Amino acid sequence: MNESIARKYERTKKWKAAHREYVLAYQIEYNKKYYAKHREYINEHKKNYRITHHEQFIERDRKYHTTHQEQINKRGREYYATHREQRDKYRKKYAAANPEKSRKWYKIYHTRHPEKSSEYHTRRRAREVNAEGNGVTARQWEKIKEEYFQRCAYCNQEKPPQMDHIVPLSKGGKHDIDNIVPACKSCNSSKCDSSLLMFLYRRSQL
Repeated sequence: MNESIARKYERTKKWKAAHREYVLAYQIEYNKKYYAKHREYINEHKKNYRITHHEQFIERDRKYHTTHQEQINKRGREYYATHREQRDKYRKKYAAANPEKSRKWYKIYHTRHPEKSSEYHTRRRAREVNAEGNGVTARQWEKIKEEYFQRCAYCNQEKPPQMDHIVPLSKGGKHDIDNIVPACKSCNSSKCDSSLLMFLYRRSQL
């Protein structure tokens, strides 16, 4: 680089530093116009680049998710809270258009995440009967099970617990942590929508 070009480069650099906001605004506007004009070419180029560098993208995404897990989860929760209706609408539309894929995906998801699946179905049942209460999150449910040492609240056996409402939802019980105990499948089915006293009385007669 000769001396005149070097001086010109330095002047340009200083001018950009002094007019940073203007430069950034101009660059953003230029990029928008360029993208609008060459949208198909840019998208095709990105698509081909991602295909030819698939492994690098997977590794990069894996590292990013590992080091930014909290931020990703936070953004996901915030987005879901502000776009819940749009997400539910899209999910229903997709399920109607792809019933086989949806059933397969839900089956896999419920197998991998039984606690979230149980939370979802219980919350849905509570909505159907217009039950009061603040609901029970997966984290709260885990804490309740820990308090009972992963055992059934009724028979005290260490079996896979299910969420049971002490006062049944059908009897006006609340869908709230104060009305939830872990129950094994057998006790949960036996109790059904009976009151706690009636259920315990029937058990004592066995």
